[in-house]
Amino acid sequence: MMIFNALLLFYSVGCVVGLNTIVSKGNKFFDSVTKDQFFIKGVAYQPRTSKGLYDPLADPEACARDAGLMSKLGLNLIRVYEVDPKKDHTQCMKSFADVGIYILLDIATPKNSIDRSRPDYTVQLYNGYKSAVNAFHDFDNMFGYIAGNEVTNDNTNTAASAFVKAALRDVKQYIKDNKKKILPVGYATNDDDNIREAIRDYFTCGEEIEQVDFYGVNIYEWCGESSYVASGYSKRTEEMRNYNKPAFLSEYGCNLASPRPFSEVAAIYSKPMTDVWSGGIAYEWTQETNNYGLVRVAGSSGSSSGNSTTGGKIKRAAAEVELLQDYKNLQKQLSKVSPKGVKMDSYNQTLQGPKCPGATKNWKANTKLPPTPSEGACQCMMDTASCVATDKVGQVHGNGTAAVGVQLDAMCGLTSCKDISGNGETGDYGPFSFCGPKEKLTWLFYSYSVDNMGACDHEGNAMRVTPKRHDIQECTNVKPDRSTPKEPGNDPAQTADTMPHPLPALGPLSALVLFVLFTMYST
Repeated sequence: MMIFNALLLFYSVGCVVGLNTIVSKGNKFFDSVTKDQFFIKGVAYQPRTSKGLYDPLADPEACARDAGLMSKLGLNLIRVYEVDPKKDHTQCMKSFADVGIYILLDIATPKNSIDRSRPDYTVQLYNGYKSAVNAFHDFDNMFGYIAGNEVTNDNTNTAASAFVKAALRDVKQYIKDNKKKILPVGYATNDDDNIREAIRDYFTCGEEIEQVDFYGVNIYEWCGESSYVASGYSKRTEEMRNYNKPAFLSEYGCNLASPRPFSEVAAIYSKPMTDVWSGGIAYEWTQETNNYGLVRVAGSSGSSSGNSTTGGKIKRAAAEVELLQDYKNLQKQLSKVSPKGVKMDSYNQTLQGPKCPGATKNWKANTKLPPTPSEGACQCMMDTASCVATDKVGQVHGNGTAAVGVQLDAMCGLTSCKDISGNGETGDYGPFSFCGPKEKLTWLFYSYSVDNMGACDHEGNAMRVTPKRHDIQECTNVKPDRSTPKEPGNDPAQTADTMPHPLPALGPLSALVLFVLFTMYST
């Protein structure tokens, strides 16, 4: 019984001794407990395999291997670009927490993100973002979320930012409504000089719920043995001097000179940059075909690409890891820096937020954002339609084009597509613009049928059905579901906040407590 009580006390203490939540105040990050300013020392962590991208936080052996190497490198954060919310991430999150590493997660993935060329913000995207939050939010070493990465990347696709900003708004609201702790949601941009200031101000203006909580800039200006002034870092810092949110280099590490000396590290973690920036994230951990890696892992897509090495190979878990010279260079540079910050309680600087940018030749995103996707509204519309799309539209043609896309293009030439379309430039969004492709096509078939004496076939792509309801005007009033989505196979009664939470990481103090308890109860 005494041993049981000792273990119970141990785990109680362990749950307290996890990593502290990082919070923001003004334009700086702080440890919520120690009140020390927090500077990001991070790396991009998205290993690829011969089969393409995969979820790196669902590979316990690789996480345990890499966490140790990252700790020796001097890191405190990793940025992860793609995960599968349905997988178990407990062991990986613990491996990183055990060495003091936080996770910054991109909730949009290549397969579930806003397309800059044809921007759309759908029920599927919204549910995917909520699922990602549910899968990771309760781990004590979660830092925050990135709602979009370089979606708008030049002045030809600025309207896409309206859709990203809507997604950011909804993720923030979802966290506020459903989670016990608040984690920040931000955006990461490229460094395009035509839109640099406009996109920064756009994501920071408006109502608080629409604003980014932090702003990341992917900067690759410092190449080789450059300098603070010659690289352009001085200009970027001056441009951000009065910015009112925490900002950091969400990617850095130009590889025009290889191996990379990482001489920019000294500038990033010293004044005047530390007055403005909260650190940075080096790109990237594993060597891939793009030649940006710090380490080479057997079986990765870049396991045979070039980069000088230390000559030493380390055997960890299931794969062999080779430390590249970039790793050694970054380690050397990080070991030299110790950024001087301020205490949270003594920091009271107030900076004004920017006004929203007006429309120009380089910036066209409207401040009127798309509505929150409502799955109920889409289902209501489907239940009301008397002419619906058949399963035939789910086919893929021999040339790789989806039948539903071909039918949508054809129907938009026969009837109005206003109700299913969204325009981030004009700020016009149809009541069913967030529905899925098949649902949108059903609306067009139904609308065409109403205007054309009940015509409904379209070469077998549509069919007549008996409507389940007759109040289409009410469908637009169906509110979006902001509650925790029910994943397939889960007990409907168990939401993310009622299911058992992952145990926080147990730090060195917990080990000491265990030793003391063991000594106490064995004497």
